[in-house]
Amino acid sequence: MTAPSVTSAGRVGTAPSARVVLQPDAYALDGFEDAGRLVVSTSGGLLACLDASTLQSMWSSSVASPSLTGSLARIDPHTFATATSDGVHLFDMRTAGGPSRSLKGKRPYQSVAASHDGALLACGTELVSSEAIVEIWDGRTAGKVPTHAFSEVASDDVPSLQFAPDGRLLVGSTDGLMSILDPTQPDADEALLHVANVGASIKAARWAHDGAGLIAQTDMETVELWKLAADGPELARSFGDVREVPIEPQWTTDYVISANASARGVDLFLGSSRCAERRADAATDMDSGCMALLCFDDAERWTLETSLAGAHTDIVRFAFVNAANSVCFAFESQPF
Repeated sequence: MTAPSVTSAGRVGTAPSARVVLQPDAYALDGFEDAGRLVVSTSGGLLACLDASTLQSMWSSSVASPSLTGSLARIDPHTFATATSDGVHLFDMRTAGGPSRSLKGKRPYQSVAASHDGALLACGTELVSSEAIVEIWDGRTAGKVPTHAFSEVASDDVPSLQFAPDGRLLVGSTDGLMSILDPTQPDADEALLHVANVGASIKAARWAHDGAGLIAQTDMETVELWKLAADGPELARSFGDVREVPIEPQWTTDYVISANASARGVDLFLGSSRCAERRADAATDMDSGCMALLCFDDAERWTLETSLAGAHTDIVRFAFVNAANSVCFAFESQPF
């Protein structure tokens, strides 16, 4: 398998424009940006809303149990949900205090996603007694029980859920399966539209930008692109272990942070603990905490858009690009 070629856009060694410590000795786990606000969850149970430009605090709350999986879902401009081991909690950022509503199931939750209109919430559970569940809840009323649930979609933990704009639900499981569901159908046979076997534990499954393909990121640091053919998903390109793709002479990839769809095609964030700091104003080299953003529309030609060196000192848990102003947000266990 031939590795893709990589060219540099020249924006290397960019310094962060803002940094903040949310919670000492805690990991930032997940986040999303909406209308100039950045919502973040931490491993210590903190939930915070920050100004996306300055990282100044605008609102904060917490969950009673720090067993936060980190998964966040925007429901509407004021409300979001987070998954924990004891339930999925909904927070209204217009009010102070704890969750406005809580969804309680019989299993610890691993993931949560909201449909684009906020009408449906999907919740994925851990594997308990040989069964993992994908639950569908009414996102507006959030009753005491889900409207329906699927117990045969996954045979292991469900760490990844994402709705397409047309309402289809993409499910990623650590059993290596990506499943596409019609979440409005309560019958499992009617709901299951397609299945793809990645062959490795899935860390994240994402829709392609046009909704006509899938992006699979695995716990083995591999990334695959799938196209949706008439008779189901077909593997379009497997990059294998992305750590083995040569980026540039001074860069060594240690792990894949995320692989997400964007208007440019795919945004691929890579992390390294061994790259050299190469900012012109750097007095010394930094041997930890480096991150690179690569973008591609053509799977065989990647562009190194930018790299961040010395902005953090530990593993980056997630990163994404704000499409409105191309600002890159990265979060890890130390100041970010």
